[in-house]
Amino acid sequence: MALETTEQKFQIKDTWSLLKATYKEWSDDDAFGNAASVAYYAVFSLPGLLLIIVSIIGIFMDRTDTVAEITSGLSGMIGAESAESIAEIIVNANLADQSVLMTIVGLGTMLFGATGLFVQLQKSLNSIWEVKKNEKAGIKTLLKDRATSLGIIIVIGFLLLISLVLSTTISSIGGWLTRNFGESLFILAYLANIILSIVIIALLFAAIFKILPDVNIKWRMVWTGAILTSVLFTVGKALIAFYLSESNPGETFGAAGAIILFLLWISYSCLILFFGAEFTQVYGRRYGYQLKPSSHAVRTSDFEHKKEKLIKKKKVDKEMTK
Repeated sequence: MALETTEQKFQIKDTWSLLKATYKEWSDDDAFGNAASVAYYAVFSLPGLLLIIVSIIGIFMDRTDTVAEITSGLSGMIGAESAESIAEIIVNANLADQSVLMTIVGLGTMLFGATGLFVQLQKSLNSIWEVKKNEKAGIKTLLKDRATSLGIIIVIGFLLLISLVLSTTISSIGGWLTRNFGESLFILAYLANIILSIVIIALLFAAIFKILPDVNIKWRMVWTGAILTSVLFTVGKALIAFYLSESNPGETFGAAGAIILFLLWISYSCLILFFGAEFTQVYGRRYGYQLKPSSHAVRTSDFEHKKEKLIKKKKVDKEMTK
């Protein structure tokens, strides 16, 4: 249940109150159920999503190097074995050797699957913002949603490309500092890499909060939630990496270990994402930002009210025809 919009100014002492209100909203909106739904869709979206991202980065970098960099990054989040399994998916999801017809069919299926993840994510974010698509929304809105999802994927691709380039540059600078000035300065490059990671992830979360939900949100409030989400995500990623380095949970699940770890990681990421979204809407309502549904959406409360009126009208009509 959302908070009422008020006119206040943020103060540091309000932080704990904001976090408590956010947690309550996060819990009431069934964050775990929504995270599980998105993780389910992620399994089917993964091949197309990764292939599109690799293709975008491959325009500027060698495809083999791109896959290697992505695998290296994933290994720190979901473990080396799971990352290798995902790398095999990327390599095998190649349409180049197919006939023209099969390439078109495969491309369409890939795009539909890849965007499905973000359509489901949009539904979850809409429930957080208490909006719902208008029943009159037709094929045009559906196509717009798919195009928006594809746009998010392209943004992810370019952000990942920027991250890879800057990370490589920082690593090179760190190596040069170590060789010429000793290991004491290496910590600067390490901290710079962490800050870079937080900034890149914050940009991604900001784009998701701003573009995906069917609600008009000001950038000013988007950045607040995106930065918090990015910090929480970075801390959580480090904790998961530590856990994976100290144990091998994939062995417990045998051959399904890779996909189980992937599902767990996606679920965790969504829980953090939804907490950030809840914080954004709590922050916005508390400090007087106007939150309005987009042109093809209505507030959930308005939608349910109209639905109740329609049901009552049908009952009255039914009674009158007896």
